[in-house]
Amino acid sequence: MLRLGIQKAQTSGIQTFSRCTKTVLYRFTRSNTTSATANAYPNANTVTTSPKTRKVTVDRELPDPLKDRYKNMKYAIVYGIGVTISCVVIFNYEKTTSPIINSIFYSLRRNPSVLEQLGENVNYKTSWPWIYGELNTVRGEIDINFAVKGEKNDGILYFKASRPRKADPFTVHHWYLKSGDKQIDLKVFDTLDM
Repeated sequence: MLRLGIQKAQTSGIQTFSRCTKTVLYRFTRSNTTSATANAYPNANTVTTSPKTRKVTVDRELPDPLKDRYKNMKYAIVYGIGVTISCVVIFNYEKTTSPIINSIFYSLRRNPSVLEQLGENVNYKTSWPWIYGELNTVRGEIDINFAVKGEKNDGILYFKASRPRKADPFTVHHWYLKSGDKQIDLKVFDTLDM
C-alpha cells in the first residue's frame, strides 16, 4: 500500500514537471519567433507600447503628412472660412434673441405712431434677420439698426444707448424709425424698459 502511494506521488510529480517544461519552452519559442520576424524586416517601423509588452512591427511605410501640402492648405483655408462664417451667423443669432431686441419690439408693437405707419404685426423684415452694429450689454454699448416690417409698410429701426457702469441704467441717445420719407422719433415716447 505504501509502495502504491509512492508511485502515485512520483507520477504526479513527473506530470507537473512536464507541464512546467512545456510552458517554458512555448514561451521561449514564441519570443524567438517575434525577434525572428523583426530581423526579417529590418526597415520596418517598430512601436513599443510599454516596457512589459512585446514590440509591434509595421511592415509598410507610414503616410507622409506633408505630401499634399497645397491640397491640405486649400482644405485649411476652406475650413477657416467656414468656421468664420459660422461664428458670424451665431453671433448675429445671439443678437436677434437678445432681451434688448425683445424690449424694442415690445415697445414698437404698442406705439400708436409705429402702428399707424407700419401696421399691425411688427416684426423682422426677413425670415433671416441681420442686425448691424454693436450690441454689447456687458460693456454697456448698443448701436444697432435692422429692418422691420408690418402689414402695411416696412422700415429701418435705429437705436443707440450706453451706460457708464454696470449698475447704472442705459441712457438712450437716439431711437427712431425710418419708413419711406417719414422718420418717427421713438425716444419721446420713452416706453422702452431695459
